[in-house]
Amino acid sequence: MKFHDPRVIAIMNASAVTAAYIILYIFSSSILHPESLSGFAFYGMLLASGGLLFALTFFSSGIQ
Repeated sequence: MKFHDPRVIAIMNASAVTAAYIILYIFSSSILHPESLSGFAFYGMLLASGGLLFALTFFSSGIQ
């Protein structure tokens, strides 16, 4: 795998941004609303927003 390939860099960047978002989302939710961590809606919202963030970060990286 070549690390100077723009697509690989875009995927690594999108993965790092999404991972940081998921960690902060879970951490802040556990502090502000600890009862919401057990619901299906919490994980659905986390999956939907994480997927959208990954896609937006990947496609806004400017690869051609």
